[in-house]
Amino acid sequence: MKERTIILAPSDSLLDLVVEQYQQDNLDGDTTAFYDILDRLPREVLMGYLSPSRQRETIRVSLLAIKSKLSALEAGVITDEEVSA
Repeated sequence: MKERTIILAPSDSLLDLVVEQYQQDNLDGDTTAFYDILDRLPREVLMGYLSPSRQRETIRVSLLAIKSKLSALEAGVITDEEVSA
């Protein structure tokens, strides 16, 4: 028999506790857990949170990084595997 995983939506009180913990961690200078949470979110969700100007800047920076990697690949400075990294 196949095991089922049940995922419950967080309650408002859980969200409140997480926000409070984030605020305390941030005051303590520890943002590790916050970045861990953000890293689990789809990039589309994160982009949707940004203002339009920050979305454009993120896209611009990403395109520049891609262009740089492609130029390095064409010049033989990096390999195909390094482009994917």
